[in-house]
Amino acid sequence: HLLGMIPYGPVPHEEIALPERIYNQNYERAVLPPELYVPQKY
Repeated sequence: HLLGMIPYGPVPHEEIALPERIYNQNYERAVLPPELYVPQKY
C-alpha cells in the first residue's frame, strides 16, 4: 500500500475551543440548497 511506503505519524497541534452555539429560532435550514434543485419540466 502507498501509505506503508511513507513514514507518517500524528502532527502536534494546539487544542482549539469552539464557542457555544447561538440558537436562532427564526432560522430555517433547507433540506437541499436551492442550487441543487432541478426544475420540473413537465
